[in-house]
Amino acid sequence: MKSVLDVRRVSYRYPDGTRALENVAFNLLEGERLAVIGPNGAGKSTLFFHLNGTFQGEGEIDILGERLNGRTLAAARRHVGLVFQDPNDQLFMPTVFEDVAFGPVNLGYSETEVRERVQKALRQIGMEGSEALTPHHLSMGQRKKVALATVLAMAPRILAFDEPSSGLDPRSRRQLIELLKTLPQSQLIATHDLDLVLDVCHRAILLDGGRIVGEGKVPQIFDQEELLSAHGLEKPLRMQM
Repeated sequence: MKSVLDVRRVSYRYPDGTRALENVAFNLLEGERLAVIGPNGAGKSTLFFHLNGTFQGEGEIDILGERLNGRTLAAARRHVGLVFQDPNDQLFMPTVFEDVAFGPVNLGYSETEVRERVQKALRQIGMEGSEALTPHHLSMGQRKKVALATVLAMAPRILAFDEPSSGLDPRSRRQLIELLKTLPQSQLIATHDLDLVLDVCHRAILLDGGRIVGEGKVPQIFDQEELLSAHGLEKPLRMQM
């Protein structure tokens, strides 16, 4: 499988001098689901914000074979869809249709193309017929789905999820897990939910203090209990039984 994302020696410091990332390097393969795990403050969100140019540190990032820079930034933002932890950060229009249509409309697609993209995205998340609903009247699980639909409508090649299962009840969490496994895009999933990682992901990288301190296939990396413990994590519950 070919690589769709290559991160090489990426480092970043905040304006106050705090180190957020240090020589981070990894790749993401076509169709792969890669977990990014680690304690709070490990640098996961900072890393994700580098993928769409919000943060720009040292090092190199190639997306679909193109170096991320000022010239390629607009294309990179179409190729990489960020799905935030709080869906309210992505939902701000009066109806579901308008939220999901927002990106395609601003890219200048025709009315027909916009409607087709909205319908396809809602079908992918299992919420056909919800176009007229008010997003903030939906359940947390439904809002998370609609937030994902706003990204899917842009037809990205890579999806980057920040804590996708946070705040979900057990049924909504299970629906999310099944949904993630059906999506064809390559996925980066930053999460503390290691049981989700065990269900969904092929590989995991362990990030702490802005550095990658562990990397491997799932569940092999979870067999390294000393490594997990040293960085504030525990083996998934199912593997402890």
